[in-house]
Amino acid sequence: MKIKKNRLLIIAILTIVIIFMTTVSIDFAESRDIKLNNSDSIDLYVDKIKKYKGVLILQDSVALSQNCPLIKNIEYNNSKTLVDFEEPYRIIKQRNSNVIQMIRLNDTLYFKNLY
Repeated sequence: MKIKKNRLLIIAILTIVIIFMTTVSIDFAESRDIKLNNSDSIDLYVDKIKKYKGVLILQDSVALSQNCPLIKNIEYNNSKTLVDFEEPYRIIKQRNSNVIQMIRLNDTLYFKNLY
């Protein structure tokens, strides 16, 4: 009787571990985003954004900090960040630069890349 309870307990624990590992691996497989560093360049039309733990994921492929601050703009308050603007827009970043250019409607805004 005691052996059957131990086996059931081991099977239950293994089942929980397998479910947990499967969930973690699926989450990891879905999050193969490219973190945009200063050494990278990009020119991307953005019409799909996900927000996850302080990170903006653009087009399911490029990851940026949500806190990228706006750099000098007369029309907008400089306390705005990248997350304050809704899609669609175009993102341009030159290689070896920490400035992200956003073209949205008829405005061109500049943000500082924090990665």
